[in-house]
Amino acid sequence: MLFSGRPPRGNPLRRWGLGVSIAACLLAGAEVSARLQEECFDYFDAPIQRVAQKEVPLPYSGELEKLAIPQVPDIVKAVKTVMYLE
Repeated sequence: MLFSGRPPRGNPLRRWGLGVSIAACLLAGAEVSARLQEECFDYFDAPIQRVAQKEVPLPYSGELEKLAIPQVPDIVKAVKTVMYLE
């Protein structure tokens, strides 16, 4: 497990040195990013990019919900940013 106190053998962070945290809620993404930063700091070549829900209450309307939670273009933009392609 990643959160066992040390990165597991064959960890993708060792190979790529890049991280993107994707979560549908604010707190889970923040916690994952914090743990990765604490446990795997030596492996990172770039800061962790977080993609999470916008800082608004989650709406009931389906159309508004799509605007509030991360979508594919948001994730692609974060990956390109962490890879210095944008």
